[in-house]
Amino acid sequence: MMKEIDKAIKGRFQYKDTELKWILQQLHHHHHENWKKKERHQKCLTYMFNVKDKLLNELKPSSLSWDEFNNDCELMISESRFHSVSRRSETDLAELA
Repeated sequence: MMKEIDKAIKGRFQYKDTELKWILQQLHHHHHENWKKKERHQKCLTYMFNVKDKLLNELKPSSLSWDEFNNDCELMISESRFHSVSRRSETDLAELA
């Protein structure tokens, strides 16, 4: 894989093979951590729906059934554009609305 990346960016950047390897390792680590966080959120949400958590019940819009609310929450967690919302700017959040 490193050979293909090296071929694609050759001449655009100056780097050593060890630097490219380190960047790829960091990228892999970042993706792995995000996957673990997403899995944790899904498990927590599933538990909260299974026990009909009071907070979820209070947050549920009256226009949605419990199942519709559950499906919408699961969709929100599975879509990457909703991840790390706390790191987004107000402009980014306005675009999501």
